[in-house]
Amino acid sequence: SYWHILALVMFGPLSNIIVFTLFVTMAAVCYRIAGYFPNIASQFISAFGVMTFFDWFIVLLVDSMMGRYNSSSAVGMEGIVGDAFKLYEIFQQKENNGLVGIFLTIFIYF
Repeated sequence: SYWHILALVMFGPLSNIIVFTLFVTMAAVCYRIAGYFPNIASQFISAFGVMTFFDWFIVLLVDSMMGRYNSSSAVGMEGIVGDAFKLYEIFQQKENNGLVGIFLTIFIYF
């Protein structure tokens, strides 16, 4: 089924966005109540926001460097496909056209 793979790929970026939103909300509430929020915590939230923004690139880079293009390409890790290529792989196997998977992956990450 395509739905569980789609949900699996969506879980990563969505969870990053949810956690970042919780951090920003926590900072706003703390600042509202105490009138102060620690600088180190602000810097951490800022760095987490940058990481959330570039998550797609990090995932693509790691999956490419590890060779997780398809289920037979990763050395010593047969059957493991990286999130950046997971939808392409499933549509290529089931429909013999991975282009839909590429468009879905781009839509999810952007």
